[in-house]
Amino acid sequence: MGSCPRRLGKYELLARIAKGGMAEIYLARQRGMVGFSRLVVVKRILAHLAEEHEFVRMFLEEARLAALINHPNVVQIHDVGQYEGSYYIAMEYINGLSAGVLSRRARGRQQPLPFLMAAAIVAQACDGLHAAHELRDEAGQLLNLVHRDISPHNLMIARDGLVKLVDFGIAKAQDSAVRTRTGKIKGKYPYMSPEQCRGDPLDRRTDIFSLGIVFHELVTGRRLFERSGELMILKAITEDPIPEPCELRPDLPQPINRVILRALRRHPDQRYTDAAMMGQAVREALVGTGVESSQHELARLLQSEFADLLDARAEALQRVIKLRPSTEAPPVVDGFQDSSLSVPPVEVEGPPRARRNTLRVKTARPGFPLRRALVIGLAVVVAAGLAGLLYRHLRGGGSRPSGPSLRYGLPPSFPARVAREELKPFLRYLERRLQRRVELVVPGSYRELRRLLLDGRLDFANLPALQLVLARDEDPGLEVVATQTYEQARRYQSYIIVRDDSPISGPEELQGKRFCYVDPESTSGYLLPRHFFIRTGVNPDRLFGSTRFSGNHVKVMRDVIAGRCDAGAVYSGALLSAHSLGVPSSRLRMLLITGQVPYDVICASPKLPAELRRRLRDALLQMDAQRHLGRKVVGPTFRIDGFVEPRLEEFREIEVAARAAGMLKRPATP
Repeated sequence: MGSCPRRLGKYELLARIAKGGMAEIYLARQRGMVGFSRLVVVKRILAHLAEEHEFVRMFLEEARLAALINHPNVVQIHDVGQYEGSYYIAMEYINGLSAGVLSRRARGRQQPLPFLMAAAIVAQACDGLHAAHELRDEAGQLLNLVHRDISPHNLMIARDGLVKLVDFGIAKAQDSAVRTRTGKIKGKYPYMSPEQCRGDPLDRRTDIFSLGIVFHELVTGRRLFERSGELMILKAITEDPIPEPCELRPDLPQPINRVILRALRRHPDQRYTDAAMMGQAVREALVGTGVESSQHELARLLQSEFADLLDARAEALQRVIKLRPSTEAPPVVDGFQDSSLSVPPVEVEGPPRARRNTLRVKTARPGFPLRRALVIGLAVVVAAGLAGLLYRHLRGGGSRPSGPSLRYGLPPSFPARVAREELKPFLRYLERRLQRRVELVVPGSYRELRRLLLDGRLDFANLPALQLVLARDEDPGLEVVATQTYEQARRYQSYIIVRDDSPISGPEELQGKRFCYVDPESTSGYLLPRHFFIRTGVNPDRLFGSTRFSGNHVKVMRDVIAGRCDAGAVYSGALLSAHSLGVPSSRLRMLLITGQVPYDVICASPKLPAELRRRLRDALLQMDAQRHLGRKVVGPTFRIDGFVEPRLEEFREIEVAARAAGMLKRPATP
C-alpha cells in the first residue's frame, strides 16, 4: 500500500489532483456495460491511516452521512468501497470552479464579485445546507447534522450554474458514534463561528455564521477574519467589530448588507433560525433591488466573468483524459486541486521516477543560458554578503558585553530547556544593548520567581499577570518596564482542555472528574479557571473528584492525554504550540474559555541601578523581532514580537479575582 495502484475496484484512476493530511483525491473513470463511462472523483484514505481502525470508522461515517443527503445542491456519493486494503469514496465529478477560486481571483483583481453572483451562490448554498440540517435517518429521526466546515472552497459552482456543497469530512451528527480527530478546534479558523472558537456545543446556526463570512468575502473581495496567526483569528471572530459590507463596498444594496450582518450576529439566537430562512432572505433582498437570482443567470455570469479559468480547467481535463494508462501510479497534476474537494495544494514528492510521472498544467519557464546564470549567481552572493553586513550592523555589531552578568528570571510555564533554546536570540540582543552578559534563570515555581525578584537576586523578570498583582501587593513601588506583545495583541485566553475522545462536552460534566492545574499561583492555569466556576455559582473545591498540580502547561497537556486527569487548565498559546513542544495536539480539545489574560510584563528589581533600568526599558520598547532577531517572533512557544508601554489598569480583573481568592493582603484601592 506504499503507492496507489492504477485501479480501485471498478474505477480507473486517471490522475491525483489533490492531497490533504488524511486523504488523496483522484480524478477517475468508471466504466460499465455497453460502453457506459463517466468521470468521477475518488477520495482515498492515505496508506498509513488505512490501518487505524478508528480513522477508518470516521472516514466511513463521513460517507454514510453524505450519502444520506439527496439534494441537487449537495455533492452526490456514488459508492463506498475497499479494494486491496484501500478505503475509498466515489462521488460525482463537478465540472466547474469553487467559490474559493472565484474569491481568490476577485482579491487579485481588487474587484469583488457582482453582488448578484455572490447572492446566487449563497442562496443555493442555503438550500443544500438546509437539506443537510434536516437530514433524518431511516426511522424518520432528525440527525441534527452540522457541517462545521463551510468555506468558499467547499462550495462548487458547476458550469450550468448549479452550486454544490461538498466535503462532509468533519460533519457531526447527534447520533454519530465516531468523534473526528482533526486536532485542536475543528474547522478552518477564518470561517469558524464564535461558539466554534470557544468549543461550545454546536447546532445548525454555526454553519449560518460561517456562510455569512463567505457571503461577506464574496461581496467585498476581502477576507473578513484574515489575521497573521491563529490566536488573532480567534480573537477577531469572538471580539473584533465586524465591518459592514456596505462600508467596504458602497454600491452594495442595503437589503443584502442586512442579510449578511444578521447571519454574522455573534449570539446564535440573533441569527437566522435555519438556512432555509437565510436563503429566502437572500432572494427577497435581490427582489428588492430589481433583479432575481436563478441558476441560468449564475451560469451566464460564471461564463462571462471567469471564462479563462473555465477554459484552462477544460484544457487540463483533456490532458489528463488523453494520458495513456500505465502500470505506474497515477500522475500528479499540478494546478488542478480545485476540481473537486478543497485540500491543500499538491506537492511533487517521491523518487525521481515518480517525479517524471508528474503532469504540469502550466508551461514551465525556459532555462537560463549559462552566462546569465553565472552573473545572477554572483549577484546573489554579493547581495547576501552586503545583507549580512547590514544585518550585523542592525543587530549591534560585534561589541562585547562587559561587567557582571545580569540575572533574567522567567516563569516556569514551560520546560527550562525550551526557554533557553527559544530565547537565545533575544538574550543576545539584550546583551548587545545592555553591554552586560544576561543569564537566564527559570525557578521551580511562580512564587520563587516573585521572591527572587523582590529580594534583588534577579535583576529583572517576566511576570505573568497574577505574579505582577501579587508582587505589587508586597511592593507597590515595583517598576513595570514593558508589556510583551504578540501580533500587536496585549491579551491571551485561558482554556480548559480535555482529550479529543473525551465524552465531556460542557462544564457541568466536570462533576467528580480529575482536574489538572498548572501551579497554585498560575494565572491561566489556576486563578482564572477557579474564578470562572465561582462566578457561575460553583465551588471548584467541591466540583472535582480530585486535583493535581502538574507544574507547567506542557505537563498539564501530557497529563490529560495520558489520562492522569480528565481535564486541565492551560493558556491558549500552549495548546496552539503543542506540536512544537512534542505534544500531539490532535489528541486535545478545547472545552471552554475561562477568561482573558494580559500578556506578561517585564519588571525591574528594586535593586537594579537606575541607568540599567533606563537602558533595559529602551531596549525592550525599541525591539522589533524581525529587524533585530531576524525572525517574526522570539519563538514558536513564547510568541513575542515586541514590547509596549505597560497599562496597569489592564490587570484590574486579575486583581479582583486574586482578592476574591484571598491572595492579597493590602486593601483594595478606590
